[in-house]
Amino acid sequence: MKVIAFDDQKGGWSIHKPSYNDELRFINFPNDTDEAKIARAIAKVVPKVNGVHVDHFVYESTTHAPQDKIFRFVWKRDGDKMVVDIPKARIVHMDRIRKVRNWELIKQSGSKDRQPPEIEATFTPERQTLLQSLRDIPQDFDLIGFKTPETLDAAWPTALLGDWEHYPDLKRK
Repeated sequence: MKVIAFDDQKGGWSIHKPSYNDELRFINFPNDTDEAKIARAIAKVVPKVNGVHVDHFVYESTTHAPQDKIFRFVWKRDGDKMVVDIPKARIVHMDRIRKVRNWELIKQSGSKDRQPPEIEATFTPERQTLLQSLRDIPQDFDLIGFKTPETLDAAWPTALLGDWEHYPDLKRK
């Protein structure tokens, strides 16, 4: 199945999958071809700037795009296919880690911010150590060494219990 990718003019790419088996297509266009369907879809969905369609291309969805959609909001064009923009994906992944870290801080201390010293002094040494290790994650956990979407997706700080997929707001879509 062919898919249209186009520059969304916001720093990313949008994907449009035409509906190939649409009954109205065969009623309105009885001798229709897939190429004609793609041309109509481009005319309809790809935005124009100064009367010219923005950068776009058509590709086979199963062979020219990442199959794992985890970093789909940071895809970029590489010739005639879509690939994950790894530097942007690192930012997205660190944001996920920060969210989980913040939830863990709230669970462990009642706030994602530091508690007053007199309250933190009542915590056990183990809990104080855990809180500090959670606070240090953004500075200590470096994602620069992860070069593929798969290795980046698997990267997870040991200070966080479990992985990010256990958190409903961060599930893959």
